[in-house]
Amino acid sequence: MSDLILYSLPHSPYAARVRMQLNLKGIAAAIEAPPEGLGSASFKALTPTGKVPVLKAGDQHLPESIAIMEFLEERYPEPALLQGSDLERGWCRSATRFVDLGLAPALFPLFSQLRAKPRDEALIERSLVEMKKQLSILSQFIERSPAPLLDAKAPAFFDCVLTPVMFYITTIAPLFGDKTILEGQEPLATWWADIQEHAQVSKLLDEMRAGLAAMMGG
Repeated sequence: MSDLILYSLPHSPYAARVRMQLNLKGIAAAIEAPPEGLGSASFKALTPTGKVPVLKAGDQHLPESIAIMEFLEERYPEPALLQGSDLERGWCRSATRFVDLGLAPALFPLFSQLRAKPRDEALIERSLVEMKKQLSILSQFIERSPAPLLDAKAPAFFDCVLTPVMFYITTIAPLFGDKTILEGQEPLATWWADIQEHAQVSKLLDEMRAGLAAMMGG
């Protein structure tokens, strides 16, 4: 019986990347909602941020998605998702850091506009431009990496990191009129089309889609 519990919410891209890793590695873990909800005193007793994901391993609680993913790679080395030479693994970590510090934050202003009345059209336009800029930088990471970062047929560490973020980019941008957010972004666009067909990824995206709809009251 596994001693792992992942505190997660279906719509969270950061929790989703850990769930994707667990599925791909075949690691048994209970998936539970945060006790008494995000930001509650009970949950903040487990993590300083009060945010998901948090991994309970034995009597310890580990917050932050990438820290959790690195821990799981070390505790369960096979099958390895963080692969290659030390330099190749370092490049994967560098690209991962860019996703969290550059790409994902470009989404945040758009979330604030989903229910805004009236919408701030200037903010939306700036945010979409910024998102495309960050996607172009991501494409450079992919192009310059000494080993492939993405593999839709055999997803690995960076696929787990990026997939939930790409779900939100390709879901949110069309809501603000941009249905071609990945135009000209190759091989990123092809990878995204292909990885959605992967059985485990497709299931994960369905969970995220349902979670987002529930969060939005739809």
